[in-house]
Amino acid sequence: MNNVTTKIIVAFVLLAVFAGGTFYIYGKLGVLKSAEMPCKQLAQIPKELGSWKGQDRPTEDRVFRAIGADNVLNRTYTNLAGKEITLHAAVRSDFPGILPHTPMVCYPSAGWIEKKASEEKLEMPGLPPVDAMFATFEMEGRRTMILFWYQFGEPTFHTSEGFDEAKQKLRHYEKWPCLIKVLLQTDMNNSEQAKKRLLDFASHLYPWTSQMQYGDAGPPPTDPAD
Repeated sequence: MNNVTTKIIVAFVLLAVFAGGTFYIYGKLGVLKSAEMPCKQLAQIPKELGSWKGQDRPTEDRVFRAIGADNVLNRTYTNLAGKEITLHAAVRSDFPGILPHTPMVCYPSAGWIEKKASEEKLEMPGLPPVDAMFATFEMEGRRTMILFWYQFGEPTFHTSEGFDEAKQKLRHYEKWPCLIKVLLQTDMNNSEQAKKRLLDFASHLYPWTSQMQYGDAGPPPTDPAD
């Protein structure tokens, strides 16, 4: 075997290894997966949730394009005391390698200064706990508190690491659920009251969003046998 033939064989072997590794990584990241759209749409989230009544806010085209989502909902809810909570929800059918548009990046990019952040598991009666994050920000004298999480079928998370773990659980499925982002925001004069408002609203919202993907049937098992 001459040197030219050897080099050609080595090149083919390296190409095959590279291609196999690429397909493995793409499969892990979800690039090769197709998405199953939710059986319910964001616009179907009720405008009355407990004592909260909502009014839609339009999303500008440039903002919609920047978000890169398939579907977006922006709505402001007001309770009987006149307190407001802004709901931003988005559905994506692609599976980026990192968690897209996390508020912990987007808020500082918009000029907000992070003051405090805490990870919490929100207990929901009759449903799995929600792996979420509270954070407070300040800008030009205004203080705000947010609560956010992402849903990927049954799993919930708020970090890219959590997204990776959820994708691993669903790695055997040809179709994956869409990625759903839920972000709640309220003005903060008193941190305890602001957190209480967000928790109350989330307790009414999550039972609905938890069934967005699969409806009343619930999700399939997340770790089928190999």
